[in-house]
Amino acid sequence: MSSRFPVNLIDNKYTPFLLRLILGGMFIYAAAGKILYPAEFSEAIANYQLVPVKVLNLIAILLPWVEMIAGLLLLNGFRTQSGNIIIFLCLCIFSFCAFSAMIKGLDINCGCFTDASRRIGLLSLLEEATMLLMSVCIFFFDKGFLSIDNLLSKYYSS
Repeated sequence: MSSRFPVNLIDNKYTPFLLRLILGGMFIYAAAGKILYPAEFSEAIANYQLVPVKVLNLIAILLPWVEMIAGLLLLNGFRTQSGNIIIFLCLCIFSFCAFSAMIKGLDINCGCFTDASRRIGLLSLLEEATMLLMSVCIFFFDKGFLSIDNLLSKYYSS
């Protein structure tokens, strides 16, 4: 009889729910600092040397709100998969930017949170990979435990 240990660990209603809370909470927390300090976030984006100067401020103002809304969607389980896909795409972009900065040899603040001491490096890439894995688990295994989506589906199906 083969063991289903890794699958059993994530194929239940609690683990994806916990991952939703953690990932959604992290995105809300990260977005709040960027919303409060858009100039610092704009500078962090500029340090990556990937974005034209003309659009830096627009990105610095809009991206945190996208992160905030996606985090809220994931946290409360309303349009969970939509919020999760947005977060997954953001994480892919952030990972590309971090990897690009490492390849260029840039010693810069990641811009993830308001903590200026968080530098780009292998640890930041590992964090990105972990969050990407969390997002994938939510996508495939979320059962809608304690979610508004689940509540609405029960309400409209009866």
